[in-house]
Amino acid sequence: MKHKLAAYTAALNRHDLEVVAEMFAENAIYISEGIDGARHGRDDIRKAFKTYFSLHGDQVNVDENVREISATQLQSDWSLTATNQRTGQAVKRKGSQAITFNNAGLIERIQVFDF
Repeated sequence: MKHKLAAYTAALNRHDLEVVAEMFAENAIYISEGIDGARHGRDDIRKAFKTYFSLHGDQVNVDENVREISATQLQSDWSLTATNQRTGQAVKRKGSQAITFNNAGLIERIQVFDF
């Protein structure tokens, strides 16, 4: 599953909304302060990332210390840098995320924790 996370991170860094969205299961859940809480379902997640990418168009995300928790679960530490397009202020975040994949290899759940 590490290769799936690498592909997801690469799509995030390209700001490729459609590829990111297609990596999620239809009934996926995404929880993160970066998108103001929880999003339920692929369409809701797509909308949240569309808004996020428009506000942070230069975001660069890096995954570090990726750990396999089980055959379908990963945990990773991450950091990101971006510029808030409204304020011009630099954004720097660090944290950890727990990612669960379904049997088809689609993301079923991501929970992001900021440090």
